Amino acid sequence: MKQSTVVLIAAKPGIMRNSLQAYLRTLAQVSDILLADDALDAFRIVCAHNPALMIVDADLAESEILGLVRQARTEKPRLRIVALVESMRQRQMSLAAGADHGLLKGFLDEQLGQTVINDLQKELG
Repeated sequence: MKQSTVVLIAAKPGIMRNSLQAYLRTLAQVSDILLADDALDAFRIVCAHNPALMIVDADLAESEILGLVRQARTEKPRLRIVALVESMRQRQMSLAAGADHGLLKGFLDEQLGQTVINDLQKELG
């Protein structure tokens, strides 16, 4: 039996979000991709739809990102959280807030693919 997973992308509309969505569509493990334009929408989706993985883009305001990661981690402890960050400082802050991974946006190609695949495999057991 094929298991599938819901993934949430919390990012402003644009190239990054479109690219993430296109990439995730290529993964057989992903059944649905949910989109949130801001942290508030993302948190509502986390609570209502219980995604297995949330990818948060640093284009959201830093305080929103950190608040979202903290709230999501508290509400859904098993949720896998990947923060796409612009600096090592943002990476450290995201990890301290509860993100599982903080990936630097300038080096995403291989990192993102491997991280998402590993997290989805963990979720599917």
